[in-house]
Amino acid sequence: MPLACASVPAFDVPFVIQTTVKPALPVVWTVHTAVDNDRAREAAQVVALVESLRAAAPAASIAILVRSRSHLGRVTADLVARGHAIAAREIEALGALPCIADLLALTRALLHEADGIAWLAVLRAPWCGVTLATLHRLTSRLGTVLEALEDHECCAALPADEQARLARTTAVLRAALTAVGREPLAGLVERCWVALGGPALLDDEARCADVRAYLDLLEGLDQDGMPLGIERIAQQLAGRYSSPPPAADSRLQVMTIHRAKGLEFDYVVVPGCGRKPQSDQRPLLAWREHHDTDGRLALLLAPSPAKGDSPWFKYLCNRDKEDVAAEAVRLLYVALTRAKREVHLFGHVTHKDDAPLRAAKGSFFAMLWPAIEAAASATLVPPAPPVASSETRSSGPLLRRADPASLPQQAFQLPLLVSDVPLEFDWAGTTAKHIGTVAHRLLQDLAIDSASRAWTPLWDGFARGQLRALGVARDELEAASVEIARAVQATLDSTRGRWLFAADHTEVETELCLAVVEYGAPARVIIDRSFIDAQGRRWIVDFKTGSHRGGARETYLDSELTRYRPQLERYGRIMASLDARPVMLGLYFPLLDGWREWPLAMPRP
Repeated sequence: MPLACASVPAFDVPFVIQTTVKPALPVVWTVHTAVDNDRAREAAQVVALVESLRAAAPAASIAILVRSRSHLGRVTADLVARGHAIAAREIEALGALPCIADLLALTRALLHEADGIAWLAVLRAPWCGVTLATLHRLTSRLGTVLEALEDHECCAALPADEQARLARTTAVLRAALTAVGREPLAGLVERCWVALGGPALLDDEARCADVRAYLDLLEGLDQDGMPLGIERIAQQLAGRYSSPPPAADSRLQVMTIHRAKGLEFDYVVVPGCGRKPQSDQRPLLAWREHHDTDGRLALLLAPSPAKGDSPWFKYLCNRDKEDVAAEAVRLLYVALTRAKREVHLFGHVTHKDDAPLRAAKGSFFAMLWPAIEAAASATLVPPAPPVASSETRSSGPLLRRADPASLPQQAFQLPLLVSDVPLEFDWAGTTAKHIGTVAHRLLQDLAIDSASRAWTPLWDGFARGQLRALGVARDELEAASVEIARAVQATLDSTRGRWLFAADHTEVETELCLAVVEYGAPARVIIDRSFIDAQGRRWIVDFKTGSHRGGARETYLDSELTRYRPQLERYGRIMASLDARPVMLGLYFPLLDGWREWPLAMPRP
């Protein structure tokens, strides 16, 4: 049947004559309408249609196209449940997958012991699967979730099976926390996930590729030299999607209409045609580029008025709405022209009493309504019968727990996480990083305020407050604050430390943050301290608050030089691009009064 779009706002697009190179095919359009917006029923209808098309033409290609990923509803899940190996292209957000959500919670828990939401999510994940009552009891006391897990009195009242699951999971996490900061985060998260039994919880082989994609993302972020935080991980995760499994059937594809541009299929199915897109929020600033009377490009700006109305702001917002409507028409055109045989449009309409049928404003059906109104009335599906009040409804998803037989039986030993070699580092793990952070803040104040010695008695209170804010456990607070005081006092008492903060240095920078572009990608570096000495040399100094236990002091300092030399030389190359003076690099260890220095070797021109 012929289709014609309803009138839409005019938009500025130059007209170009097109020449047909392929003969027109007799494509059949079919409209499937329902009165109620029942997504489950619509998904069932789509699955039934797909199965009938595959039965009639096994070799034919079928594409399920959607205006928005949310319009799919349960279509993909129902197809997979029916045994169809679909090829979903940029449909499933990587972060929305249960296995990735569990991995992200595990990552957050390892990065921050006071991230209560992440710790509760880890305990709720299938590898542990404790009840909500147990989680409520763990959060009913002051302190972190980890402190509650280690409180015998708090856990003693829990059921025996809950205690067993918590004990096993806590042992794995505690062992992993001791390795944070001593090895790459991606490898640590992977080994912790394996020890918890994560691989046994994957639904199919395709999820293995998704897990690997997440771990590769962590590895890339860990190597770019910028601080690794949850915000950066979430930002990078937001634009990634699950890849189709290797065994996916290319004859049955699911994708957005935008991605289908330029493609062609035998059959096209478009669900959600009765739904309108989400409305954009009112912008704080509306703007538009335009050409003035002289043909010059100009910019028209209008802020959102605090009160009343602004004609310019209203005009620009209306132009934006016209652009959105025009883009919707273009998307509809793409959807209707991808098929070689048939197009099937699924959606719902509104029907009240004796009033005529209506489609939601902004929906695909509304754009096509003049052409499909008769067909919509003829194919209208009545609403589903109401559910009897005596029937019970599920209150939510069931708690999923892993089969204990599928989990590593000796996972609590975590043999891959903790090396058998005795460690030389005090303060391994997250507390070490927090000690360094607070010590750097105090040293920064020392560099800014030459009279900092006068408030030495206040250091302890400041350090404790900063450590608590960073999530340091209560039982580590005392020793951590003592270590910070030692680091700062050692700097004041050291000849090298006093030289680093001498008043005769020029162009002094502390916690210098530089935004750079490396290999075509933006990056950020933070230099602890930089200055120009009396000989006119640019110094870049990094402070390391680590100590050592056992072994030779000089051997430890040399090993740290090997570890951090690439990072310091990277800082040096960045600074050399901004400053032509010779660059010297230094590592200072306040707790050991240790020092390593070397000149930056620049490549010959």
